[in-house]
Amino acid sequence: MLHSKKFIVLTTINKITESIRKLSNIPGYELIVVGDKKTPKLSSQKFTFLSINEQKKLPFEFIKHCPVNSYQRKNIGYLYSISHGAEIIGETDDDNLPMDNWDHCLGLDLKSIHTVLKPKIFNVYSKFTNEKVWPRGFPLNHITKNSRIISRKIKNPKIGVWQGLTNNDPDVDAIYRLTQNKKINFKKGHLVLNSNVFCPFNSQDTFWSNEFFMYMYLPVSVTFRMTDILRGYVAQRCLWEHNAHLGFFGPNMIQLRNKHNLLNDFSLEIPCFTQVETIINILTEIKLGSSPKNNLKKIYAKLYNLKIVEKIELTALNSWIKDIENISKNKYD
Repeated sequence: MLHSKKFIVLTTINKITESIRKLSNIPGYELIVVGDKKTPKLSSQKFTFLSINEQKKLPFEFIKHCPVNSYQRKNIGYLYSISHGAEIIGETDDDNLPMDNWDHCLGLDLKSIHTVLKPKIFNVYSKFTNEKVWPRGFPLNHITKNSRIISRKIKNPKIGVWQGLTNNDPDVDAIYRLTQNKKINFKKGHLVLNSNVFCPFNSQDTFWSNEFFMYMYLPVSVTFRMTDILRGYVAQRCLWEHNAHLGFFGPNMIQLRNKHNLLNDFSLEIPCFTQVETIINILTEIKLGSSPKNNLKKIYAKLYNLKIVEKIELTALNSWIKDIENISKNKYD
């Protein structure tokens, strides 16, 4: 058993980056670095490296259904952290540098916090910068809409997930990068979304409380640029069933983005551009309950029926659920 109850999870195919070095030195956190087939052998006393060979030794059934050479290997890091007693999981990527206030969301005074009630599809970046910019996964049809924002202060909301905002090169889509590509520095602040309000959130800079670890599942049958967006929409909808909220805060990281082929990113983001509004409509209409596993099964069955995910998704999801349940029963001690 590792010593901390707070974990950081990322996956990489690179050598040890500046981000990994900084993250591994944050007091009170265990850093879990998930490797893939292309990842060189990493060695450090400051973090736990899960190579492909080490992953094969783990008891998780999900590993059999997780493709190699995929960002979704990150799921294995979540399972590893949960099985080692995680109460908080922060996740990021290997090109994001933590600022001094990296996890200050965990200590915020929530006696009175702004909560967005409308519009239904909300661009959170609009509250943190005057630049015309939108998060990856935001529906394109809503970019130019000037919807009235209605908010109020609420006391002590239950926050299931915090999404941090990243300066310099934030999480935006390929359309923005190909057409504008401005550097962005966000204003300080924090807010939460009420139920019935959607905004995409990513896996680049988030904090999850243990009650909602089941919802961390990154779907394996969609593209690298879609997996966390789909996961985010699903998770925030499910939070409503637990009277919990999605919160945004920042800025808390600086991205020095790894080299990307933007046209390839565009191709991988096409499902974001074409399917997100359908996904939002599904999640708005679907009836859910208090069981996280049943919520996930119901949502992904619907997504499969509409050919948004493939059949392998249902098998992988069931193995993920089984692993989470076995961990909770201490079967993997």
